[in-house]
Amino acid sequence: MSGKGVLSRFRNVWKTLTKKSESPRESQERSELFKIALASTYRKLRMDAASPGRKASDLKLPREQLSSLFDEASTLLEEEVEAYDLPIRSLRLEVQKTISPQVVEILKACRDIEHEDLSEFNMELEEQNEKESEEVVEFCKRHLLEECNHVLEQTENIKMMGNGSGNGNGNANSSEARQQPYFGQRLSALQTIASFYGWEEAETDHNHVTSKDGGDAFGYYINADEEINKAIRYYQMMNLTKALLVRQNIGYAPLALQSTIRKAGRGVFVDGFASAGSVISFFPGDVWPKEYLTNIDAVAKTFKDDPKHQLSIRYDDILIDSRHSPYTVLDNDNSNLFALGHIVNHPPKITSNGDGDGDGDGDG
Repeated sequence: MSGKGVLSRFRNVWKTLTKKSESPRESQERSELFKIALASTYRKLRMDAASPGRKASDLKLPREQLSSLFDEASTLLEEEVEAYDLPIRSLRLEVQKTISPQVVEILKACRDIEHEDLSEFNMELEEQNEKESEEVVEFCKRHLLEECNHVLEQTENIKMMGNGSGNGNGNANSSEARQQPYFGQRLSALQTIASFYGWEEAETDHNHVTSKDGGDAFGYYINADEEINKAIRYYQMMNLTKALLVRQNIGYAPLALQSTIRKAGRGVFVDGFASAGSVISFFPGDVWPKEYLTNIDAVAKTFKDDPKHQLSIRYDDILIDSRHSPYTVLDNDNSNLFALGHIVNHPPKITSNGDGDGDGDGDG
């Protein structure tokens, strides 16, 4: 079906979504739930269109086929699921059903990393003896050095394309060129770890390890306590390695690095290829059902301080408190590589002169 047919169908569904009997908040939730269901259904159809065993990063389909899959996803929701006519509660369940296979896949991938690739190592830094520590670092070194050289090669290729040299077409607006700030930040993060551990094999440009204001590619500011710096670098190394292994498994993984937006705090990047409709991250933290939020005085006292905008209230009035969730030190059994949703709106730290990041307490 033509693109016009898809647009016409979506417009008809959209009219149904904005029910006059619903409040503005309910209408907003309905539209967002429908978009999530549509994107998730589209992703499933796209994955099914690939041959067995292919990763998401290999799903480079023609634009015409992508348009056809979107049309099919819209038809499924409109005619078979009748999502546009479901009550809000039922639509929530439909969204859960569409994204649950992805969530299971992500959790299995993270579990496999812990129980297979890293199972032979004692991962707790405080409990490691010298030999165990060397074994973990050596394991990460093999993977991260290879990745460092790979990213360096990608970065150089993008620069060549932007200059119109080599085999590139000189199109600085290509998808690869738009990724250059991320590749630069990722390369800097890898080189920061390589420099800290003295991996001479890495081609390290020390000018990129630390930014002008003293922070690094992780958004970390060196602490006066060297033991803290050592621990932070260890867990940054582990997170980079875990993300790399997960990306090799499912095609992509999230990474928390310093944002490439000027004067911003940390940001969440997608390393690899994630099709539209993919689950990118979870919101970690304590979950408060609305029944626990009826005491106004208690709520005001408990949740009055939120300097990093990490209190999130859902449409069903469930509150997620991510204020104490970690950024980099994912060092307990309940930590998950994808639990980075609370970092997306991370503001910059304020210096003594009121401008930008500056304090040296590092990662939370």
